Amino acid sequence: MPPIASVPDEDDTRKVQTAVVGGAGSDWPVFLPYDQDGFDRFMRGRSRNDFYCGTLLGGCGKILTVRRSEVKKCHFAHRPPVHCRRTAVGEESADHLYIGQALQRWLRRQGHQSVTVEYLDLGSGPGGAIELRFDSDRRMIRVQMNRLSLRDWQTAREQSATARPEAHWSYGSGSGLAHNEATEHGHAIRFECRTVDDTREVYVGTQFKDHSVEWVPLAEAHLDDTGIVAPRLAEQAGRRAGETEVPVAFPLLPGSIAFIGAEEVTAPGDERRLYEADVQPRGSVLIRARISLPRVAAQPQPHRLHVIDGIAHLSTFPMSAGTDANWLIIHADGCSPLAERTDPRWPDLRPPKQVPEVRAAVQVAAPELDPAPHADTGATSAVSLVQAFRARLTQVARSRSVINWETLVSSVGASPSDFTAADRIRLLVAVDYPRADDKPVLSSLVKLRGESPSPPSIFADILAGLGRDAARDQGTLAEVHQRELVSAYAIVRGESTDEVTRTLSAQEERRLAARKTVPAPRTSTVVGNRISAGGVMSPFSHNAAVKSVRRALIDAAQHQRCVGWQFLAAAAGHEPDDITESRRIAILVAVDRANSASGVLLSSLVIGPGHTPVPYFDTILKQLGRPHGLRPIELGTVRKTEQARAFAAYRENPARKP
Repeated sequence: MPPIASVPDEDDTRKVQTAVVGGAGSDWPVFLPYDQDGFDRFMRGRSRNDFYCGTLLGGCGKILTVRRSEVKKCHFAHRPPVHCRRTAVGEESADHLYIGQALQRWLRRQGHQSVTVEYLDLGSGPGGAIELRFDSDRRMIRVQMNRLSLRDWQTAREQSATARPEAHWSYGSGSGLAHNEATEHGHAIRFECRTVDDTREVYVGTQFKDHSVEWVPLAEAHLDDTGIVAPRLAEQAGRRAGETEVPVAFPLLPGSIAFIGAEEVTAPGDERRLYEADVQPRGSVLIRARISLPRVAAQPQPHRLHVIDGIAHLSTFPMSAGTDANWLIIHADGCSPLAERTDPRWPDLRPPKQVPEVRAAVQVAAPELDPAPHADTGATSAVSLVQAFRARLTQVARSRSVINWETLVSSVGASPSDFTAADRIRLLVAVDYPRADDKPVLSSLVKLRGESPSPPSIFADILAGLGRDAARDQGTLAEVHQRELVSAYAIVRGESTDEVTRTLSAQEERRLAARKTVPAPRTSTVVGNRISAGGVMSPFSHNAAVKSVRRALIDAAQHQRCVGWQFLAAAAGHEPDDITESRRIAILVAVDRANSASGVLLSSLVIGPGHTPVPYFDTILKQLGRPHGLRPIELGTVRKTEQARAFAAYRENPARKP
């Protein structure tokens, strides 16, 4: 979006640095950077009406406006008339929400179930203390944010220990109680937030009797029966236990680890599934290791090559009593199968040429759904959400259509930001669980905004969650998705699949005929509820598309924003679904070659659904003769650098002709 003009401060009596998104009662915080560049990054993809003075911040619940100042700090402000009694408005004023959200994600990554959070009001507004309950309400983490007298603290500790023996206390930076905890119990766990770019990152500290504190990112700590354990505390515990080696635990880059031949070795009663597999880090040799995944994650198929998703951690800590501590253990949120049998990034991982026989019926555990109410969704529980989704998708199937995930969520009064990617898959799998031949796979109708309907990027994960994969279903992922899509339409409407296919083909032919302005020979196949044109790009030519996309990207650079293919395709007079990935790459390469004199890569401004990086930026670099084959973190750095160069080039000379 274009930069927001500076606004005088005459009516601004309530300057605020933090807000929430998703509604007045939301617990999803945002922090507005002080400087203009940070402000512009923060506002990309957001509107002025997205921010609330949240009630969990002690606020009035009203919409806040955003103010970009040339001389003062950028900030949120109330719209007059102002009737708000919120007292904490600085950059640390939403830290209790950042800590609560981070701890929820951290606990779920370690396989803990039914995680709920409550922000207690101890007399000065919500967030005086944070209480997270998990594992069927059996365990609790309390983060004491506000100060308590020594007597009140001792009383509260005794009461929580009586009510819930597995209660783990920790402290915020303003509680003044950590030294009492360290004196009484040998150490104290502390939390603080630090401003990093456009957010507040959560750090956990271990304070010892000598008042020294070891601070690490929350991801580097883990939870055991004694509570939150950071590396230095784990090291000391290991030495006390007489270990000769210090256990290691450190994060691994997303997309850096692949494996094959996973065999489950989970011990009875374990909260997570454990697999032995052949594992290869990128750029290293093959090793034998164990992989720990949440029970709700799709089980990896032994004959498929899988890549670890998200941030993972390598550890030599035993995951259960039955685990050998000499094993290297990769603790991950999930994994994704690759479409190809092999990948040059992991040359030693080679699946067998013969796919092993798979049983006719695969037993899959039901997805675990949190029974607790979900904030601001209008539904009482995840079970209610699944029921609402199922009803809405049945309506979509009757109309022979598809629906964006974002629209589906909005139809039940929720916001996409209320759900993680794992939540999304778990809920959609639950819509179609258990799988049966006479039941439509309604989740095949769901795609992400800006994606082509066939196949959506989430479909492979949904299949895996239902105990299926494309290889076992005889066909490419697109072909399997097409069959399920047509089957859903047919079952819901009581029609045959042949009839549905004929109807979809006829409808699409009529739509294309109405749009066609230049006759062109075409060969067509049904894809979703569209016709893909056998490799032929319809009405506009490649050169015209390059010129239109280049003009649109220059306009985006002048306005200091990133754009998606929805915007670029519209600028070229086309629809995003009609432009294949290979065509997109060819267009963007041609755009950047036209800019070769300046060296500015306008393709760096192109983003995917949900403002994610497009997956083919490295391919563009390769075709342009630039350094390529980079690690994800390196590729991200190149992309951000090129975006900054594009913004700077066209900010300095906005009159430059396309």
